Amino acid sequence: MQECYMACEENDFLAFLEKGHLKLSETFMFKKPDNQWRDVYYYLVIKNQHNDFIGDEYPVNLIKLNISEIKKQMKLKSWNKYRFEISNDLEDNKTITLLNGVDKNGKDIKVFETENISPSNKKQSNIFYLTPGGYDLVDYTSKKLLSKIEVKQ
Repeated sequence: MQECYMACEENDFLAFLEKGHLKLSETFMFKKPDNQWRDVYYYLVIKNQHNDFIGDEYPVNLIKLNISEIKKQMKLKSWNKYRFEISNDLEDNKTITLLNGVDKNGKDIKVFETENISPSNKKQSNIFYLTPGGYDLVDYTSKKLLSKIEVKQ
């Protein structure tokens, strides 16, 4: 977070951070060229102390899948970071989507979608986490179910 010494100092944030289950890890300023006579800006590095945060201390689990070899059922753990890498080892372009049911308007709820993967190519999903429950990995091009994914704590 960037701040300015003309308005406040590091200690001014301590009570605010504590209420949010955060802590001030460090502060720093950048060295400027000699001809700049002052710099009042500083940066606060904030770390979480909250059990409900999934921070950078948790690695991203990369799940590599060939479309033709996807297991009919998979089990994953909730509150972990995931990224899928989908390789198209089939002959047609494919759009692979992870679904979590439908919304009140009947539209699919998409966790991620890797659109139009051409044969012999691969694409990565965005990074995401899953809550406990059931998910469907679908060939969205043909609406074919590829895998049921069960997520438990």
